[in-house]
Amino acid sequence: MIDEINTNNREDILRFCNIYVDLDFQVCDGKMLWVDRLGFDVRFRSPLNDVFEARIPFPREVTDEKGAKSSFNCMSQFAWEVEKNFHGADFEKVKQVKKMEHRGL
Repeated sequence: MIDEINTNNREDILRFCNIYVDLDFQVCDGKMLWVDRLGFDVRFRSPLNDVFEARIPFPREVTDEKGAKSSFNCMSQFAWEVEKNFHGADFEKVKQVKKMEHRGL
């Protein structure tokens, strides 16, 4: 699932970082690292080439891959609507972001 999302949904990963994570910059590049029943981990790059990691939670716990894909799709649609100002960002953004020492994604 992770490879599929990183290959086919790169734009969604960037949008997730920009919408769901409390950042003071626009993400330049990113990828999903891990998915479990509670959410997913992402690694992303800032315009200054710094690399960060964050965990983005699912709206609710999932029990299988189908549930994870469904949550991903719903979150993707909602993030797109927030980005296009169809919805306000009435959710709590992820505040815990870890700056990585190495520069590679």
